[in-house]
Amino acid sequence: MRARLPGLGWRSPVGLILGVVLAGCASAATSAMPVTAIPTGSPATPALIATSSPTVAPATPGGAATTSPSGLPDRVLVSGTADCGIEDLTETSEGETTVYRGTLTCTYSMSDPRVSGTETGDLTLVYLKVPALEIDRFSSITTLTTEGGTWRGSGWGSEYWDADGLHTSGIGGFVGEGAYAGLAYRILFAQGVPGQDAYIVSGWIEPAG
Repeated sequence: MRARLPGLGWRSPVGLILGVVLAGCASAATSAMPVTAIPTGSPATPALIATSSPTVAPATPGGAATTSPSGLPDRVLVSGTADCGIEDLTETSEGETTVYRGTLTCTYSMSDPRVSGTETGDLTLVYLKVPALEIDRFSSITTLTTEGGTWRGSGWGSEYWDADGLHTSGIGGFVGEGAYAGLAYRILFAQGVPGQDAYIVSGWIEPAG
């Protein structure tokens, strides 16, 4: 069964189900029902995620990637969208908390062909619904496959609901393999408005290390 919801946001019949995007150095082994550990507090800053975000320049006409104007000539800024879905969804509940697990698939349309492609992997989402509050946090371990090579990574994020609908945001980072060996790819993603069809993605490609 494929669960299809607006953009990366996902809802079960009683609440939510999410999906997104993405990244860090992922080499986790998975079982028949892979589970990504969810931190008990706010998600820690991943080792591959920069602690400060650069100013992301918009894509240039024709979709070409741009180079950062901030004195980092090796950093290439990218932007685009991601459209996602979840398959093989399962859920377990305990009190007000529900844990969803499934296979995440996202299609990225980015300004740089090196990061335009299909991402697949394992998604874990912890959803909490109490009076006047609906929130969740999610994590993923995924592989992004493009025409020229492969990126492996992981991502983290959160969602909440208000009178306007579902709001999603998160971060991720990939490490390149094959033709992309020696490169790292960082992203930030968010839902522009509740219920939109695709997520807005901005990030950069830079030398790893």
